[in-house]
Amino acid sequence: GPVAHRDAEGARGTMSVDVRAERLNRGLSQRAFAAACGVSLTVVQRLEAGRQATPANAKKVADFLQVKVTDLLDISTEEAA
Repeated sequence: GPVAHRDAEGARGTMSVDVRAERLNRGLSQRAFAAACGVSLTVVQRLEAGRQATPANAKKVADFLQVKVTDLLDISTEEAA
């Protein structure tokens, strides 16, 4: 369907985790979420805007959300292996 097509296209990158939704599910402000993850507010804002974080910062956020870091980075599985 149209949803699958949009996902495949990856206009906003291939992040499969909605960082903003995950944060709101936990009732955290961007600042509190950043502190909980151990990253700066800017990192959270970038991720929520669909932009890239460094692998190190993405790992911190992924660990906090208990997801795979590859879900937060726009990289192929070959590079992640």
